[in-house]
Amino acid sequence: MAKLGYWEVGLQEEYLFWSDEVYRIWGRKKEEFQVSLEEFEKTIHPGDLEKFGLDQLMAMDGTKEMDNEHRIILPNEEIKWVHEKGKIIKDKEGKPLRFEGTVQDITERRNSLEKLVKSEARFKGLIQSQTNYVIRIDLQGKYTYGNKKFSDEFGWIHEQKEIVGQNSMVSVKDYHHARVQETVEKCLTNPNQVFQVEIDKPARRGIIKTTLWDFVYLKGTAMEPGEIQCVGIDITDRVKAETALKESNIRYELVSKATSDAIFDWDLKSSLLLFGEAFYAMFGYSQKEISPTIEAYLEKIHPEERHRVAESLNSDLEGIESHRIAAYRFKKANGKYASVIEKGFILRDEKGKAYRMVGAIQDITEKKKLEQLLDEASSFARIGSFEIDCEKNTLYWSPVTKEIHEVDMDFDPTLEEGILFYKEGQSRNTMSSAYVKALEENIPYDLEFQMITAKGKERWVRKIGRPTFVDGKCVRINGSFQDITNIKNSELKALKASEEKEIILESIGDAFFMVDKDWTVTYWNRHSAELLDCPKDKIIDKNLWGVLTDAVDTQFYRSYHKAVREKSIENFEEYFERAQKWIEVTAYPSNNGLSVYFKDITERKESELQIIGLNNNLKAHTEELVEANKGLEQFSFIVSHNLRSPVANILGLADLISNEGYPEEVRNKFLMALFENVKRLDIVISDLNAILQVKVEMDAKKETVVLNSLVDAIKSSIQNLIEKEKVQITTHFPVPAIHSVQSYLHSIFYNLIANSIKYSRPGVYPQIQIRSETKEGAIIITFEDNGLGIDLDKKGEQVFGLYRRFHHHIEGKGMGLFLVKTQVELLGGKISIESEVNEGTKFTITFNEKTFNYNSEYEEATLFSGR
Repeated sequence: MAKLGYWEVGLQEEYLFWSDEVYRIWGRKKEEFQVSLEEFEKTIHPGDLEKFGLDQLMAMDGTKEMDNEHRIILPNEEIKWVHEKGKIIKDKEGKPLRFEGTVQDITERRNSLEKLVKSEARFKGLIQSQTNYVIRIDLQGKYTYGNKKFSDEFGWIHEQKEIVGQNSMVSVKDYHHARVQETVEKCLTNPNQVFQVEIDKPARRGIIKTTLWDFVYLKGTAMEPGEIQCVGIDITDRVKAETALKESNIRYELVSKATSDAIFDWDLKSSLLLFGEAFYAMFGYSQKEISPTIEAYLEKIHPEERHRVAESLNSDLEGIESHRIAAYRFKKANGKYASVIEKGFILRDEKGKAYRMVGAIQDITEKKKLEQLLDEASSFARIGSFEIDCEKNTLYWSPVTKEIHEVDMDFDPTLEEGILFYKEGQSRNTMSSAYVKALEENIPYDLEFQMITAKGKERWVRKIGRPTFVDGKCVRINGSFQDITNIKNSELKALKASEEKEIILESIGDAFFMVDKDWTVTYWNRHSAELLDCPKDKIIDKNLWGVLTDAVDTQFYRSYHKAVREKSIENFEEYFERAQKWIEVTAYPSNNGLSVYFKDITERKESELQIIGLNNNLKAHTEELVEANKGLEQFSFIVSHNLRSPVANILGLADLISNEGYPEEVRNKFLMALFENVKRLDIVISDLNAILQVKVEMDAKKETVVLNSLVDAIKSSIQNLIEKEKVQITTHFPVPAIHSVQSYLHSIFYNLIANSIKYSRPGVYPQIQIRSETKEGAIIITFEDNGLGIDLDKKGEQVFGLYRRFHHHIEGKGMGLFLVKTQVELLGGKISIESEVNEGTKFTITFNEKTFNYNSEYEEATLFSGR
């Protein structure tokens, strides 16, 4: 006897429904227990919760329907076994609506199964005590003994009667070798402990015998080696019986599905009426409270229906049909009546006389309530039904359908009258055509059209029709009829609002588009199409980044994702290469996606860039003027100091020499002094010429300068000095070459190398390290030595000045670093110094990388030189 409870979980509208039977199975009172998913999971036995949750998830995502047996805990801590089945219900578009299923109390069946298992265990113990097969095997897997029973049945495998010394695994099917090996290892680990294993063995005529063995390891002694003793029995018949039992249980479950709930068996000869335990659980009776007779059963049927049921029962038994079905109300132990459906199968003898009836009783009380709720919902939703009997040529309308047509409840429409309610023209023609196709071609229809009610009102309706064909002929068309006037009016209003919104969005001066959460473009106005050179039909309903692939990993991509991720309004300006325009963007996130407004600001941006360019040029000119002023200051210094002093001396000495009053010897000294001042004047003029030459050579042709070759040339020119001072020069040039003025770079490198050698520390061999690298868009060249160093705190501002010397014990004019700085700056670079006294000096030269395209130029130079 099976009794099912019904449950339902809403997926679109969140709710959880239990039928009364589910509350009864769970031992809860409907008015006291607030059913929810959280409270429901608390009732599941902890040992079954994980498996139940997994099965439920697989059913929810559509992998398979739920079919799960698990335990539940009642309020009194009692444990019950239940069998739950469930599946997802979808609408016609495939959208999940609800998750529904049934639950059945299977505690009695599980208990019976456990009793059967215990009984089987006792039987198994009895069988095991009978020694059918006895063998012993050595630790190499060879037989040392086999009794007659074993030899008779399996000796043929070894093609001889004597099995001692033969490989025991030959009589085991290949797929059980690992099982035997595993059991033997357990025996060896646990001597004298019995381990049981089921093994398939080959028998004659290709048959497979299933055998059950007890393995035990008999540990050896000094005189005798250890052995595995095996005692086995043939359980082939038992396995077949178990298989048959499983198949029988499957058939029982199928029968339970077909017969619904409470199973009954009525023997008409003995008048004994037996019910399964589910019957008593369904109606609340104990077996003592209701007599096992048909009379006692009929007494529980509602008085208004008892006579009708008894007459139909007698009529069915006296007739010739085998199937019986009846619906009535049956009294429960609590005095309430349940609506039930009784389904029976009548067994008859050779003469057609009924002698037995078996069947099932299903409690449809909840179904009745649901049908009532459905009727109420249909009335509320203005959904009626209709049926056309094509054989009788009649038309049926439900009460709601009649209300929609505004006819009286006793109005019986004909097919001709029914079609006239549809508005003349397209609506009537569409309905007539659909009816003919359904009738003749078995094509269902789902239509929306206008109708005129009996009271002259115009309404929008939806009509769904499904034809039924038998033997190639339409016997009926039935379906639903719904008043959708309000829905249609709302749609028309929404459409009008949408059109107005479309007009507004198309009329605004800015480009505008919208995307949903999946970045699918839902709106794209004409300004967007023009500005981004992307027609509307090429991007609507497509992924934004799938179409605008060139915008991925740009400022647009990052800002839009940030707006969605952080729910923040993003405003920015960016150049879009595809459109070759500067665009100002404002992105507004929403729960449904992202709305983006943007406009072309190219003209404004170009104006700004022009202004910035002018400012930069002005700044550059200003810097040039500053540098020019510094140069003028240097020249002023030279003229005012270095030129004026020797010129004044020359003039004074010339006056003295022209005075004949001085002796010849004195006049000769004046003349020698005059020559010295002339030499000093020549040196200063030469220095001025060198500086001016630096300025002039700026227009010299630039070329690729390979740094290693440049250093090698300088080392070669001062080889004697390098050998004399034992100078060590090391280079590391990841940037191997730069495009520049060869003479400038030669002068810069020469002066810095010469300076490091000249100002080396006494007793310390000079070490010079020269490196190149790129860093933050610039080329860096460094010169680092271990020489005397400079006190930058005191003299840092004078390092690159003209005629500035910091170690007067060493010969020099103070021109080198001034020339280096001048040449570096003329090349567009900068030079800086780091130094400590007696720790050495480091010069860092920084060139703008864009000015020095060293890679391609170096490759060309390398190819040309054959290196």
